[in-house]
Amino acid sequence: MKCGLVVIGNISKDTISYNEKKRGSSWGGSGLNIAISASQFVDQPKLISVVGNDASDLLSRLKNKIDISLVKVLFGETCLFDIYYSDDGTLQNIDCNFGVATDLNLYFQSIDLPLAHYHVSCRLPLIPDQIFPKIVQTGYPYSLDFIISSAHQQISQSKNWIKFAKYVFVNAQEFEILENLQNISDLETLIVTSASQPIKVLRFGYEILRHSCCAKVFHDVTGAGDVFIGTFLANQINGCDLNTSIDKAIFMAQLSLDSLGVLQFLNRGGVLPGQ
Repeated sequence: MKCGLVVIGNISKDTISYNEKKRGSSWGGSGLNIAISASQFVDQPKLISVVGNDASDLLSRLKNKIDISLVKVLFGETCLFDIYYSDDGTLQNIDCNFGVATDLNLYFQSIDLPLAHYHVSCRLPLIPDQIFPKIVQTGYPYSLDFIISSAHQQISQSKNWIKFAKYVFVNAQEFEILENLQNISDLETLIVTSASQPIKVLRFGYEILRHSCCAKVFHDVTGAGDVFIGTFLANQINGCDLNTSIDKAIFMAQLSLDSLGVLQFLNRGGVLPGQ
């Protein structure tokens, strides 16, 4: 039986600034970004998240691409992120108002988990102790990723479960934190990205693949890492090899750089021809 994909993470309203100059606002959040990008390659990935009643129009747009049956809507405001970059796209700061997203941890406890590969986007306000034990008990495969602004805290709190993950995604800065807190030789598949530098894949601590990734002029970098993850996971679920999965993930991540946010992918007709 083919395994589907379930993504656990935030849906947010993102306001993006470069060098303190506002570039625009868009729906985002790692959970949403990963699910939308995965939907280009697998049918109806499921998203587990909590949003406010201000997200009703967004959910209407999503339902043809994503299974939103486990997105809980509460009276209140959806998570807000103000994200600040330098001109070269380096993350400088994130101001957060989590809104109703703080209910995600408790809500997750009430859900019956379907057979699937689970991806946990380890971002505040998610609390690893309230998410991972339930997944581990099912025996279903799972993966996880972090963001540098909360990576030390989230990696520390996820320490007991990282070693059982099928895939762990980090960037170069997060890799340094992970290496200090975790024995990477315990990790089945560790994927390390670093902007336009080569992507490295380590299996139980040994590098098994290094894949080139060329630089590209960008409009906005927000969500590009999420798009990489969603595309990679969807293609692994489809049975693609590592090289093919990374090729497609890079292509989609670079495509996302052309606009603000990843809602552009909702207008695509599914899998890209030849991809």
